[in-house]
Amino acid sequence: MKSNTNYLTLAFLFISITCFAQSSKVNFGFEVYTNFADRMVDNEVLSDVERPNLNASFGLVMTYRVQPKLSLVSGFTLLNKGYQVKQNSGDLRWGLQHDGNGGFDPDVFVSELADAFVIKYNYYILSIPLNVRYAFGESLDEGWYVQGGIAPAFYWFDRAKIIKERDGEKEVVNEKNILDNARTVNFNINLGLGYTFLLKNKFQVSVGPSFEYMPFNIVKDAAWKSSYYSYGLTTRFMVL
Repeated sequence: MKSNTNYLTLAFLFISITCFAQSSKVNFGFEVYTNFADRMVDNEVLSDVERPNLNASFGLVMTYRVQPKLSLVSGFTLLNKGYQVKQNSGDLRWGLQHDGNGGFDPDVFVSELADAFVIKYNYYILSIPLNVRYAFGESLDEGWYVQGGIAPAFYWFDRAKIIKERDGEKEVVNEKNILDNARTVNFNINLGLGYTFLLKNKFQVSVGPSFEYMPFNIVKDAAWKSSYYSYGLTTRFMVL
């Protein structure tokens, strides 16, 4: 019931922000945020083995020009948060390379063993960004800009993918959902800058680096505190 209420709230917010779209100052488009995502965790053992994961987020964008150099930016975005864990085979051989008497024999080679295992964790989150963009040039259509804001974030689903690496080849051996106690509501902070140019005077294209930070743990009542961040490149296309 709580999950359904969150989705209804999300839909209501999105409909509300489109109510003023009858103005010529409003433009629509889409954006792609290609990024490396990771988390900061209050556990040294986990932080030593966790690595950034290559992700991508997608969004529908709506902008409202408050002034020639200032605009409000909102829309509907599918965020992809997560990280990956990699374990080399040297960390996994105990119990397989035994001498038959309960001891460890490193000279015993286990041919079935992979070179490494990689577990990729992905958390898919729906959000409605509430951002402000400021142009350093004469207008929002050409020149450098800076943009920042926050976004209410609503957990959707998760996916863990286990990949076996051997002799330079990769094989997915398992893929499943892993969470049953996810935090349903969170929020996401984002900051970016870049350059905007016009394409045939009909499209506005923006390209630049971006950074996102989600301060609260995705898992409720987790044993360790963790927060999620990402950094990468945002490309946005707007129809004028």
